[in-house]
Amino acid sequence: MSVLTLKDIKTVVTRALGPKVTIVSHRLEDFTKEKNGIFGTHQLLVVEVEDGSYEKKTESFFVKTRPESALIMDTLLDEETFLEEIHFFAQVHPLMMKDYQGERWSPRCFLANKNVLVFEDLRVQGFTHRTKNILDEQSLKSALSSLARFHASSQLAEKRLGKSLKEVFPSAFGEKVYNNGNKFGQSTSCGYETITLMAEKLGLNSGLVSRIHEKASKLVKPAVGKLNVLCHSDLWMNNVLFNDSVPAKCILVDFQLLRYASPVIDFCMLVYLHTTPDYRKKNNLELLQYYHSVLRDVLLRSEIKPKIPSFENLLSDFNEYKLAGMAYASLYLPGIYLNPEDFGTLLNDPTALQKFMFTTRMDLIGPAMDKDPVYREKLRGIIEELLEEAERVFG
Repeated sequence: MSVLTLKDIKTVVTRALGPKVTIVSHRLEDFTKEKNGIFGTHQLLVVEVEDGSYEKKTESFFVKTRPESALIMDTLLDEETFLEEIHFFAQVHPLMMKDYQGERWSPRCFLANKNVLVFEDLRVQGFTHRTKNILDEQSLKSALSSLARFHASSQLAEKRLGKSLKEVFPSAFGEKVYNNGNKFGQSTSCGYETITLMAEKLGLNSGLVSRIHEKASKLVKPAVGKLNVLCHSDLWMNNVLFNDSVPAKCILVDFQLLRYASPVIDFCMLVYLHTTPDYRKKNNLELLQYYHSVLRDVLLRSEIKPKIPSFENLLSDFNEYKLAGMAYASLYLPGIYLNPEDFGTLLNDPTALQKFMFTTRMDLIGPAMDKDPVYREKLRGIIEELLEEAERVFG
């Protein structure tokens, strides 16, 4: 049975193309042969339509539903995680776009109900993720620009509403990554155990890893007395799409791990997942200045004039929160940096993925460190940076 009814398809077509088109035919097909995420099944809705002049044309739409694998649904995906994105596009996103002026940072959504999301097909517009996790400077700044516009949209909505988005939607944006009470949060504990094992394998002192875990779980909470915004919280390479324009434009996708916290958490995650330690040492200040300039420009263009955070405050917050960004890099990159074939196999094998997320990751990571010196040194750089920052933080 199709996840989309004829009524759903008519709604999508009307919202996307207007009320004067007639649906001639429609079909669902696979979006790709391989998975590019674990939190949903991706399909393509292909619709042939006819306008008032009887001219036919074909349009496509991106369709996202729950994962096909019962194992993933039972062991990895919490129901509220899938529903978070549906709620975001149905209720929150319209509020964020009401006073926003500028380039878009998200895909257009034409349908959001309890079972399915239907978006514009960004692929036909040339948007795709970069094949390499390390972004060139132009792409990185494009991503930071989109992130700043997303955060500014959150501030604009709150200024108009006169209250925070968390107050408006008190049951939304709950912590998922650092929450042992849900499935995905439990996998984070496995990730920190893996950081300990990687550090020991590299001959590094792993004694501070448990304290890093505890500290990071506090940093991702709403910042008391500081700026908080709606944060994306899952800014790995498959969720940051670019087109081939010059300079490239960026669209953020997959809003399932939303949290309400300091915007610097997102900034740190994006930067530490897509740059090298050497690059960060030289360019972190410039990147933060660029992010702040975009955020400031968007807020200044608005007629409702929300308070603009100072760069000095953002810099202070960055120095406080960057440990969380390093922790994210240490959690995500050991899997992402695997041989692409091994990583692709992992995402397409629910049993192997379940084991990797909850039981042991070193069965894959350990042998890769032994046979691939480049992989090993990449991990060394990440873990050394994390532990050095931890020594600074904890004295």
